[in-house]
Amino acid sequence: MKFKAWLKRLGADLKNAISPDGSSIDVDGDKTPLKEIVSAYEEEQKEEEAKAAAAAAAAEPKEEDLGEESTLTIGGKEVTIKDAVNCFKNRKARKNAADADAKKKADDEAAAKKAEEEKKNADEAEKKKKDEEAKAAAEKDAADKKVEEEKKNALEAAEKEKKFKELKNTADNRGDIPMPACVEDKREKGKELYGSKNGGK
Repeated sequence: MKFKAWLKRLGADLKNAISPDGSSIDVDGDKTPLKEIVSAYEEEQKEEEAKAAAAAAAAEPKEEDLGEESTLTIGGKEVTIKDAVNCFKNRKARKNAADADAKKKADDEAAAKKAEEEKKNADEAEKKKKDEEAKAAAEKDAADKKVEEEKKNALEAAEKEKKFKELKNTADNRGDIPMPACVEDKREKGKELYGSKNGGK
């Protein structure tokens, strides 16, 4: 016991203050290496800690020894295991219900957001479709107008070409119709038929 007390008293001072390598100390008339003293102290400490842990474990009630009427001291108050378990169950049930409500709310919000997004996408798709249809109709009207305009221009050009050809070929279309006689031609013809006023031809 004296040795143990001496080791405890000496240990804290020697362990960290002096390097145990190569040093020695006089113990009851024997020169003992300081390394051995430090090692003995450390082993003693480990044994005492192991004994304390075993005693603490033996003092704790085992799970199979606990019953509903066993008591615990919680916050300075004696509480039966039954009451503590009921409290635990009630809190767990409330937490589960709150978690379920929160999950349902989150799911509802997500579903509403998804439905809103789908509606928005559908509206945009419908608008895009209508815009494309309107654009296609406008392009068709423009193409139809262009075709009508080209037809009209072609007919007008054909009509002008026809009139131009008619005017150009007017002389050829008249045939061999004799030109009316002029005054001088008539006089000459009269002379041939009737002679001159003075007699003779």
